[in-house]
Amino acid sequence: MILTNYISIPELILVGAAFLFLVVQLIYILTLYRRIIVQTKKQKRGDISYTTEQPPVSVVVYACNDAENLEKFLPAILKQNYPKFEVIVVNDGSTDETKEVLAQLEPTNPHLYQTYIPEEAKNHSRRKLAMSVGIKAAKYDWILTTDANCEVAGEEWIATVARNFTEDTQVVILYTSYLFPEAIASAWRSLDNLFFNMRFLGLALGGNPFMGVRRNLAYRKELFFKNRGYSGYLNLRDGDDDLFINRVAYRENTRIEIAEEAITRADYYLFDKAWREQKLAYAITSRYLKKRGALTFGFESLTRYLFYAAIITMFVLSFCHWILAVAGGIFFLGRFIPQTIVFRKTAKIWGEQYYYLLLPVYDLWQPMVDFIYRIKGRTSKKK
Repeated sequence: MILTNYISIPELILVGAAFLFLVVQLIYILTLYRRIIVQTKKQKRGDISYTTEQPPVSVVVYACNDAENLEKFLPAILKQNYPKFEVIVVNDGSTDETKEVLAQLEPTNPHLYQTYIPEEAKNHSRRKLAMSVGIKAAKYDWILTTDANCEVAGEEWIATVARNFTEDTQVVILYTSYLFPEAIASAWRSLDNLFFNMRFLGLALGGNPFMGVRRNLAYRKELFFKNRGYSGYLNLRDGDDDLFINRVAYRENTRIEIAEEAITRADYYLFDKAWREQKLAYAITSRYLKKRGALTFGFESLTRYLFYAAIITMFVLSFCHWILAVAGGIFFLGRFIPQTIVFRKTAKIWGEQYYYLLLPVYDLWQPMVDFIYRIKGRTSKKK
């Protein structure tokens, strides 16, 4: 009642609404987005059980005109510190020197194999065809997929992933990033990739796995063919990773590995173009994913906008009552500080650059950009 002597009832309702949106946002930040930090602490304490069996692994590498990338990144995959593995490079109709590069590496790497998709092969999604051929050619049950333009974290990449290959596990979802170019725009891309991974990996750690990223993903060969591979969405150009995992992954058969040793980073010559195409590809396929993820993320974005709208309104009305500006500032810092801490710690775990001063702008930018790409995805001719 004392507060009503200073501000009107509508203004008091505005303050209450801002506080409510703040509480919702803090729940997201301290639960969903903080799960990577919690998982890392569990790993360091030894609270997570891993297998020591090290079963044989088939690494399937997708390549399309990637001769330069294969020269640059494939040797690190071939020199993994792991007892038994093979590397299968699927050459998707390359017209560059991909064949020659592989031919040079094969004599000194007997565990390197290649298979080929003719350039004239007719298929709506050549990548799905290529990956299906590569998986079929694999000798071992565990499949680990990546792209020719990906740099693995080090010699323990396979070993770190494989420690999750327990008897009950059929899918391992992993973190993947980019070799970001030195440009101001990469700051936004870095934040966007960090936020994207915190979302879907955080949801998976909460027992709701709904997608994976093809550049760093592991699953059983038996699971792939038992579920008829990519059938059901062969009409889409993409979806060889997220839609497949969306169909076969659930709490009991999926593990999440977020250690820095298990990271892959993609190198794109035309980075901005590649980033836009991947945003569009996800926008197209996301409509076919389980609705729980979309609803969870959508509600977070909605309450985030409502929070900022309430804060801005409070500052605008502060010329009438200074207490609104004080309350708005407290609410803003009450969200910004824990958000900054969580994002900074998560970025440090994955060795990513972190631009905390851009967070408030990114908060408003990200949902709008995702919405634009969602509209493009509904109308795109690239489906």
